[in-house]
Amino acid sequence: MKVIVFISSILLLTFFYSCSDSGTNPVDTNTGGIMVPSDFPTIQEAIDAANTNDSIFVSPGRYIENINFKGKNIKVRSTEGIPNTVIDGDGKGSTVTFNSGESEIAILDGFTIINGSKSGILCDSISSPTLRNLRITSSHSSYGGGIGCLNNSSPFIYDVTLIGNNAEYGGGIYCWNNSSPHLQNVRITGNFATGGGGLSCSDSSNPILENVLIVQNSAAYGGGVEILFSSSPVFKNVTIANNTSVLSLGGIYCNVSLEPNLINTIVWNNPLAAVYFETINSPNSITISYSNIEGGRSGIEDNNHGTVNWLNGNMNSDPLFQNPNAGDYHLQVGSPCIDKGDSTSIYNDYDGTRNDLGAYGGPYGNW
Repeated sequence: MKVIVFISSILLLTFFYSCSDSGTNPVDTNTGGIMVPSDFPTIQEAIDAANTNDSIFVSPGRYIENINFKGKNIKVRSTEGIPNTVIDGDGKGSTVTFNSGESEIAILDGFTIINGSKSGILCDSISSPTLRNLRITSSHSSYGGGIGCLNNSSPFIYDVTLIGNNAEYGGGIYCWNNSSPHLQNVRITGNFATGGGGLSCSDSSNPILENVLIVQNSAAYGGGVEILFSSSPVFKNVTIANNTSVLSLGGIYCNVSLEPNLINTIVWNNPLAAVYFETINSPNSITISYSNIEGGRSGIEDNNHGTVNWLNGNMNSDPLFQNPNAGDYHLQVGSPCIDKGDSTSIYNDYDGTRNDLGAYGGPYGNW
């Protein structure tokens, strides 16, 4: 049996909690809506009273409750943003649950989510809400400490920080059974798991990651990412760096019939190998282009058990991060990763120049 890895994250928490988050600007509530606590004392009571397309505005405070959207496509937003509005699950299950077929019209926006015991946020049973402007921390689960995406659930996850969560699989995020969330401008840092310290995806789950930072996570298998059972995630402008693995099984650990695709991505300073293919199961395949992979082609430990499609534009050079010890993974002036991404215009940086590799390059890199 695998053993969950627990490592102190005090320094990481101190740094990332000091960083600015989106969702801190006051929300205009003059357009009407249900107010918490003036109309209803708890968020759940407001949800129970709401109708489709209603908006619920939550005033600053700490709300000790476990909320469930109950299939309602409504908007739940804080009025003063992440630092001021906390939903605390008190260790009594998922802090926030979507498990009744909610669509992207169901929105959770502008909260700190803490103390979930079955994921900070659980998306299950064909539920694909919009999760934005959130900090999810101090939560745990067997599957997906920060966010669990299960059974055909593919939320849109935007401008979210997952830090200090733990699980058996997917300390930050777990995707299972045809669950393919879209992540954009997401920090996954300081999370812990047996498999996939930052992210684990399994059973035909194909998440899309754009401008995502997966750093300083820890696991036995796959310090940053674990990919299992016919899953094919896409990494576009992602930085996977400084993750640790007790068994030294890679920044990205691959097992059983996989086809991940990396483009404009940096994989640097992870244990043993940038990518590690398991040897005892079905062959794997990986496609890499315009990416900075530590060790180059030799940094892919395929164990003669898979196919590496090593395409144009790849390199093996120190990316020269600004200050990784302090959690700053922007590129220094003079980094070899500047203007070295795919030159196709759709990948251009937000200022119109050629794509910079890593989480802060490309059209959504200004975050």
